[in-house]
Amino acid sequence: AANRVAARLLNRQGHAQDYSAQELARLGQPVELPDLSGLSLGQAALELSRLQLAPSVPADAFYLDNRLFRMEPQPGTLVGIGTRVWLYPEGHNEVEWVAVPDFRGRNYHECVWLAAEYGVSIVPAGLPVGLAVEQSIPATSSRVIVQGVDETGSPVSGDREQGPSEGKVRKGEIITVDFAPSFTSGEDG
Repeated sequence: AANRVAARLLNRQGHAQDYSAQELARLGQPVELPDLSGLSLGQAALELSRLQLAPSVPADAFYLDNRLFRMEPQPGTLVGIGTRVWLYPEGHNEVEWVAVPDFRGRNYHECVWLAAEYGVSIVPAGLPVGLAVEQSIPATSSRVIVQGVDETGSPVSGDREQGPSEGKVRKGEIITVDFAPSFTSGEDG
């Protein structure tokens, strides 16, 4: 978490991450989520960490020795390095609907962090060089907070006429993000 905070501060000050060609090639390779059925939440989280992914367990899952019931995204899905993967214990069957953020104009790590905050996952289309220019699912949330809507785009009151999933995707939905090449990407190292 401290690395993410430090990187965000540096990004805001105009100091972007600088990657070698080898590091960019690694970031451009999607990771296939393994089938972790039969493992405890703690064991599954450890396996995902070894794959350079960011496991997340619900706040009310106090005992990491409980069996993994499901994960979002599903096993076999390709995701980008650093992507958040949500792990759920048995008894957690609720479908969560989330807004899709606008990734355009952000670097790879900012996209990973923003995806985690909203509850979606990303995979880069090719090398994640430069800033995001396109995404496979259009943004359903703006950066502007509107009266009666929270900052993720979710309604504040339940009296909306549309269904709860209107304009939203399932938590863990994969969004492919295209990045524009940059001439100062650190490809010389």
